[in-house]
Amino acid sequence: MKDLHHVENLNNQSIRIAHKGYDVFYTKSSAIVEIKCRVCGTTCDVKRNATGPTGSISVMSGNHTPHDLFRCPNIGKNWHNEAVKLAKAIEDTPGKSIAAGMNKDLQDVLQQHILN
Repeated sequence: MKDLHHVENLNNQSIRIAHKGYDVFYTKSSAIVEIKCRVCGTTCDVKRNATGPTGSISVMSGNHTPHDLFRCPNIGKNWHNEAVKLAKAIEDTPGKSIAAGMNKDLQDVLQQHILN
């Protein structure tokens, strides 16, 4: 399920899925001024002094902590979903030559959408 970027809830509403550490980040309140998306380099939108869970364990335990939430504004766009998949695959690939080829594909996706 980690590769899904859009799912539908029971009301057939599309839900965007972000990827912690790639295009969504939780930080201590007011500790960081700006974060750029690790995938596309776009400056993330920030919600300051949010309160809520910051990961799956805090969701299950009901732990709500104050934090700042940074989210890439490109989350949910098809090209960004593809770029996230490539970025994750590059990190998971043990072969340098395979990773280099995937990195070229990633750069092609980014150049096509970031520069236009």
